[in-house]
Amino acid sequence: MDTWNMPMFFYLSGQNAYSALFRRSETQFRDERVHRLLVPTLFLSLVTQFPLTLWFFAPRDETLERSYWDYTQDFYRTFNVHQAWFLLYLFIFAQVSTHWFRVFHPAHNTADTTTLSYCGSTSCCWSRKPFNCLTKSFCCLNFVCKPASTPDQLVAAVKWFLGGPIRLALLPGLLIGLLLTLDNVCVQLASKLGLPKEAFLMASFPFFPYMVIFVLGYATRAADKQIRQHSKLWSWTCFIVGTVLCIVVGLLESILVRSNTKGLAQGIGLWLFLMGSIALARKKFTQPRGWHTTFRTMAMPFYLIHQQVIVGIASGALWVPYLRSFPMMLVITTFLTITISYLITKSGFLRYFFGLPSPRGSWLPGKQLRGFVPVLVLSGLVGLHLCLANLL
Repeated sequence: MDTWNMPMFFYLSGQNAYSALFRRSETQFRDERVHRLLVPTLFLSLVTQFPLTLWFFAPRDETLERSYWDYTQDFYRTFNVHQAWFLLYLFIFAQVSTHWFRVFHPAHNTADTTTLSYCGSTSCCWSRKPFNCLTKSFCCLNFVCKPASTPDQLVAAVKWFLGGPIRLALLPGLLIGLLLTLDNVCVQLASKLGLPKEAFLMASFPFFPYMVIFVLGYATRAADKQIRQHSKLWSWTCFIVGTVLCIVVGLLESILVRSNTKGLAQGIGLWLFLMGSIALARKKFTQPRGWHTTFRTMAMPFYLIHQQVIVGIASGALWVPYLRSFPMMLVITTFLTITISYLITKSGFLRYFFGLPSPRGSWLPGKQLRGFVPVLVLSGLVGLHLCLANLL
């Protein structure tokens, strides 16, 4: 999952952000991210923790010395979003990057508009010469230290950094690999100091490498015509080499971690896999189909409920000899997850709580407080369950 699946999600989300800004203003984009990302995160923490508590009834070698009530309280004592960590990361990335994205977007930054940089100046500090090292390293509007304060300059900077088949295939992977290596080093250092691995902002899922992948998704989409590779040989080479590296990282993880080479191998492998698989998919799927829309709509509910379905079914199926075999569990949980995901897409206003747009005329999210009433209510309920679980 960490080697190829989650990076793919973040990369495609960055590309989607570029497309979304053609249809929305900055405020609309920020608001839409709240409804599509923060609402399902809060809903998952509030409601869908219950199926996970059913694991209490699963068969185990030794009897638990606490009640089901105590077991359930442990789930609600913390703000645990489970697999929705991806949505929480993506929400933070989108809110932090929106101004930067708007500056570099052709629908928002034109010759007729004035764009302010993060420092509040009416012109980017790159316009003032001579440049010094501090300016080059920390200017608010640049792409990999290449000055850029307009959409055209971003495209030129991306082409400068990623133009050509070798640079596009290797340079981002090396950058991601270095960040993943730093992540591994920080986790090892925290372990030696007796600290939790989150002490260095490096949780179970690396924050900064995923942010870079998200931004690269936006940047490569903006400069797609300039850096896109059309060679089938290049696509298949990236896909095969990336797949092999991902498999090697999975099989030799313990050895690679000790030698601090896992991050570099994983970074290069996941990027090659991304570039190869997306390039091949573009050649295969050239025309939109009806089932594309159906599966794309089902993707979010499927991701949000799959863990709860697996745990809920396994808690009971593990008691039955024939049902607890891996093939049967795989078939049952996959069928149920797909079925429930499809039903969610047809559930009217309930779709909103799973990150899907509400049907036209729905009372959710409403117009009061710019549609933020459901968010405020969910936030209040999450805070309430945290208080009650820790006080009772």
